[in-house]
Amino acid sequence: SLRILVADDNADVAETLSLSLRMRGHEVRVALDGEQALQLAEQFHPHAALLDVGMPKRAGHEVAREIRARPWASENRILLVALTGWNARELKARCDMSAFDSQMDKPPDFDAIEQLIENNRGRLIPPAP
Repeated sequence: SLRILVADDNADVAETLSLSLRMRGHEVRVALDGEQALQLAEQFHPHAALLDVGMPKRAGHEVAREIRARPWASENRILLVALTGWNARELKARCDMSAFDSQMDKPPDFDAIEQLIENNRGRLIPPAP
């Protein structure tokens, strides 16, 4: 299983996504705002983080940049996925999305998220020496 952080200020979305990922065998932590997401990421060192772009306290794109700067997330060993209900024009006007590996519209497609995680598993978990 992988360690996955889910961060969304909509508790229903966060819990539903978390439950889906847990049912697929992953260890999941949930944050309801950007500050909590950063704190959990620092403690949990997730393999992947699904971040709502429009969270309170710290926006998802800010959280993504902070995580990318952490030593434990070096060498691109974390998958950062933006979850958003904003259209492309709003995103471009509001956010620098460069820290994210991928973007998914809300409500999230659970099968697509799992496929994205599985497609990146090799880079998220380094091979044994």
